[in-house]
Amino acid sequence: DKDPKHKYTEGGIFTVRLSATGLNGTDRITRSIYILNKPLANFDVKTCDSTTYAPCEAVFINKSVNTKNYLWDFGDGKFSTEENPRHQYEKGGVFTVQLTATGSEGTDKTIKTVYIALAPVPPTANFEMDGGNCVAPCEIIFTNISKNASSYFWDFGDGSRSVEISPKHSYKDGGIYLVRMTAKGKGGSQLAQRTVSINFAPTASFEVENSNCLSPCPVQFTNRSTNAILYSWDFGDRQSSTETNPSHTFMTAGTYRVILKAIGAENRSMTVSKTISIR
Repeated sequence: DKDPKHKYTEGGIFTVRLSATGLNGTDRITRSIYILNKPLANFDVKTCDSTTYAPCEAVFINKSVNTKNYLWDFGDGKFSTEENPRHQYEKGGVFTVQLTATGSEGTDKTIKTVYIALAPVPPTANFEMDGGNCVAPCEIIFTNISKNASSYFWDFGDGSRSVEISPKHSYKDGGIYLVRMTAKGKGGSQLAQRTVSINFAPTASFEVENSNCLSPCPVQFTNRSTNAILYSWDFGDRQSSTETNPSHTFMTAGTYRVILKAIGAENRSMTVSKTISIR
């Protein structure tokens, strides 16, 4: 070409020769061209794998060319002038890393994004109960209000267990039970526990002293009932009492069916009867 264009891909000193030929022969001329080595900043980074969370160390591999000085900005307020630095990120997040590389012919910059995984949030175990202080058999409704959990294990304290999120459970016997719930998630596990009180159902029972006596006959009744708060006696002769351990005089001879009704919480009751003879 008469006026060519040529791209130099590398820096250096190049000797350019031009030969010009005409009718009367050829002439030659040379010139020197100085091409600068432009610095190019570049790097790779190896971070924590998907199962590792902050704090973790990132390894930076410098791939810059035509450079000899470096300034690293790791995006978390920390810096380095090493060629291939290692840097520990104390917290998870997305960080913008900038490398400034300087050579004899200038400066270049490059930016890359580094992702550091956040550690999973530990679960917070908690639950509410509805239906306590009832009389057995009694059903309790458990409402799970845990956070950051994906599975649950319940121990109701009476030998029964569940893996439901918010279970229902029926207690067959009275007592005080320790309910334990373990919530598990990616961040670990946590235990929550509460006590639930189940009242015993009332049992009715009594003993009779000095029956089979001559009328008029005073009979003493000894109450052996349990878990009761009120009592109703029917002596079979149209007389009654609400005393705990009443004494009753039977005025005429005969056979009487004495009935005791023991009343407990929630108006639960049990009735028992005995037959006595008066001479």
